[in-house]
Amino acid sequence: GEARSAPVELIDGDRCRRFTTTVMSGVQIGPSAGWMQRRLTAAGMRPISNVVDVSNYVMLELNQPSHPYDLDRLGGGGFRIRTARAGEQMATLDGVTRTFSDTDLLICDGDDAPIGIGGIMGGLDTEITDDTATVVLEAAWFTPATILEMSPRLQLRSEASIRYERGCDPYVIDTAVARFAELLGETCPDLVVHAGGADARGSELPAERRSVTVRVTEVNRILGTTLSADDLPALLDPIGFTVSGEGDTRTVALPTWRPDSVAEVDVIEEVAR
Repeated sequence: GEARSAPVELIDGDRCRRFTTTVMSGVQIGPSAGWMQRRLTAAGMRPISNVVDVSNYVMLELNQPSHPYDLDRLGGGGFRIRTARAGEQMATLDGVTRTFSDTDLLICDGDDAPIGIGGIMGGLDTEITDDTATVVLEAAWFTPATILEMSPRLQLRSEASIRYERGCDPYVIDTAVARFAELLGETCPDLVVHAGGADARGSELPAERRSVTVRVTEVNRILGTTLSADDLPALLDPIGFTVSGEGDTRTVALPTWRPDSVAEVDVIEEVAR
């Protein structure tokens, strides 16, 4: 069939800075593989169906939440991400009808009806059912402050919000979507990933390439060690903190998935670990 897409209108591009949609057809809803059910259960999550389980599995594996919607139940066939209007209501996946204030961030469908709370939980009306044949996968990046403010106010925490409020990697999204398709394909042999998915960008994302200068004299002073600068690569490179340069002062690249690392002392902490 023809390639299907789900366009995105990013109205609040300051709090949601990247919102991607990928359409996948040929979906057959059923249980996920036994190995996946066992691993999810061991991680404290309840297996539900192949589509939901794969989304949760990828979140555990790559620290990127995603949300699958049934494209055929998605009003207007697309998304709008906007601030709520005071008093607006929506039933979340846990069956509770929630009332929003004008400081909440909503995921809406193309007809502007709320279908999810940004970075926290999806709505009841567009959830995956046994009849779902075409899924549109949302994978997005929200500022940690957005989730830190909303989650307590709504008294709603989720596996996704716990990750977003600590800071996710906006650059792992493409890997996560590809991984979702790879794993879903194991139980859906006819799965087709449609080209031309949306990748809406709002305000500036955190820098993809960040680095700091690390002095081995500082490492030793703070840790009480007697390391040489040549000891640093073996300790840091395997965890994605890539060391370059020569001499007692080195340049260390900070990985995008560690938004908590910003300064020399943060790298020294990794050396200590």
